[in-house]
Amino acid sequence: MVQPQLVQPPAPVPVEKCDSSSARPGHLGAAAIHERAEVIDQNDGTAGNHPKMMPVMIIASTRGSAACPSTAVACRVAARLGDGQTLIVADQWAGKGFGWQNMFVAPAEDPRDQGAVHGERDVLVRYLRFQRQTLQLKCAGLTPEQLASPAVPPSELTLLGLVRHMAAVEHGWFQHVMQGDSGPRPFRPNGLHSEEFSFPMPTDVDVDLAFKEWRRECDAADEFVARTALDTRGQNDVELREVLVHMIEEYARHLGHADLLRECSDGRRGQ
Repeated sequence: MVQPQLVQPPAPVPVEKCDSSSARPGHLGAAAIHERAEVIDQNDGTAGNHPKMMPVMIIASTRGSAACPSTAVACRVAARLGDGQTLIVADQWAGKGFGWQNMFVAPAEDPRDQGAVHGERDVLVRYLRFQRQTLQLKCAGLTPEQLASPAVPPSELTLLGLVRHMAAVEHGWFQHVMQGDSGPRPFRPNGLHSEEFSFPMPTDVDVDLAFKEWRRECDAADEFVARTALDTRGQNDVELREVLVHMIEEYARHLGHADLLRECSDGRRGQ
């Protein structure tokens, strides 16, 4: 089989021409890719023009300010256009190495805690706070529909589901494991594992309540950590020190999910 060749992305489609209304999550409308997009036929290696858009797979990415969200998504995927035909779009950041252009926000606009930090407790607390702030940053500026959309099929993960999940996780470790609280976890009214990921399409009020509950659990955890020695042990002989490390790991893992969900929601990406 001839390997797909790397081609440059087509010119961005004007915003008024973008139309993904017929698309399901993980798919794009026909107008999402410019009609002059070059297609490489894997069977014989020939190139041609193809105006048709079919289900997509994420392969590479690019980003242009003139592109609307659906076009931004189109420019970072390989569009499977038919049997053996694949479009792979070049990454405009390729070869540039690390730079501020591939950050989610400019350094001067970054609301997260910065600067040096010293000592075990301060390092653990700072890194946990940074992970929390990153989750909030990755969710900022999206509609309830975008926050609740499983944008990376077949996964059913959503950004709002991650916020609800982390509220339950914060409570589980800091209140239940470390302090013996026997009450229900947030967003798990039936006590079912991962119940927080299932919910109807939310309103603005629902989103606000979810974030308030998550922040309330974060504040309660911070209050406990501030007055508790790191070698304090909870259930199953777990130290607070280990819980903090685990929470940093838990957030970091889900922030990788959040990166993909945000990018597939509106095309915005970056560290």
